[in-house]
Amino acid sequence: MFEKIKPHWKYGLAALAVLLLVIGYTLMTKQEELSQPAASASSIETAEETNKTVEADKKNTETPSRYYIDVKGAVQKPGVYQVPKDGRIQDVIQMAGGFSEEADVTAINLAAKLQDEMLLIVPKIGEVSASTPSAGVTQQAETDSDKVDLNSATAADLQEVPGIGEAKATAIITYREEEGLFQSVDDLTNVSGIGEKTVEKLAEYVFVSEY
Repeated sequence: MFEKIKPHWKYGLAALAVLLLVIGYTLMTKQEELSQPAASASSIETAEETNKTVEADKKNTETPSRYYIDVKGAVQKPGVYQVPKDGRIQDVIQMAGGFSEEADVTAINLAAKLQDEMLLIVPKIGEVSASTPSAGVTQQAETDSDKVDLNSATAADLQEVPGIGEAKATAIITYREEEGLFQSVDDLTNVSGIGEKTVEKLAEYVFVSEY
């Protein structure tokens, strides 16, 4: 019987080899199919995390969460303070240790909104008005109360003035920060984009406080 099978054993080995190759290929294919979804899921998670990071960075860049305010004058601790963007003057005054004994607290609007890179100067008593006001000066003060103070107004306050848009308001704030406080309304002619005729029109809406 062995003699009859012997001539065919080579064919049997060949068939076995083919069978093993088919089984091996099938197992490799299934393994690749199982691993591919996992890799895809991992890629999706990585892409989502990247998008979230980009969106967060974009929000932080577009809208600063805190403002930097430079506080000078009659406060306990003058300096630069970081204040939440929805804060008010009273918040930054508290951070600066509060008013000093010499501060003229009536000259500061504690409820005013803040602006990034704002310069806040708290005057001492007597600096706003060095002498007792006469009747004429009192009348002028009453008139000024309806006007916008060029030395303390924010960009939003300035844009309430007829003839001052966002660009002019920004230019006025920039001039005040770089050159110092206005000495008179006529100093507006030194601001980029504002001429003498414009100053004449603005004179009835703005004034300069004496710090």
